[in-house]
Amino acid sequence: MGDRCFALQARKTANLLARRYKAVLDPVGLEISQFSTSAAVALERSDSITELAGALGVERSTLTRNLKVLERDGLIVLCERQGRCSMSRLTSKGRRRSSYKALQGASVVERRAGAACYRVVKFFGAGT
Repeated sequence: MGDRCFALQARKTANLLARRYKAVLDPVGLEISQFSTSAAVALERSDSITELAGALGVERSTLTRNLKVLERDGLIVLCERQGRCSMSRLTSKGRRRSSYKALQGASVVERRAGAACYRVVKFFGAGT
């Protein structure tokens, strides 16, 4: 079953990629979720947590927890608008932590994973 079960292979691949990202992000003090959330805060121009959660492909409650950790660690600043919380910006500490070194390490993982991962994700419609 092992080699023929796509679900098992997908899970193994996800775990392998997570370990690779962890190895390159540990030296800069970021967890994988912190890195991707920080990058999304920096790159996305979302007006709400709900929009950003959709862009990241996570539940709103998961994103809210992740944002609170980033805020607690001084990596982002959250602001409130009309009683709702939305992202404001990365702090200077957040920009340093998500710096070139972190991006360089992440891009090594992405180069090694190659286009095959992107084709699978696109085929199954992740992120849409």
